[in-house]
Amino acid sequence: MTIDVLALVRVPPDRHAALTAAKYVVHEAAKFPSRVDAVRGAGAAIRAVLTNGRGGLTADEMALLPNLELICATGAGYEAVDMEAAKQRG
Repeated sequence: MTIDVLALVRVPPDRHAALTAAKYVVHEAAKFPSRVDAVRGAGAAIRAVLTNGRGGLTADEMALLPNLELICATGAGYEAVDMEAAKQRG
């Protein structure tokens, strides 16, 4: 079984390889015309999002990811993650 991850931040090649080896499917937002296109394009397949404190994840973006289970903010901080929306989703 694979787990689909939306990477809103750059994933270095070695980390991408490690995720792939662990059976994660990484959808890179940078390959889409815009961030919103990446979120919409990934949609229901996504169970996890990789972001950072500055980029975060909004309630509107979470709403486009009905199977989202995990938001991982890499680096320091999570100030741009809508924590209230995340808590409401469990």
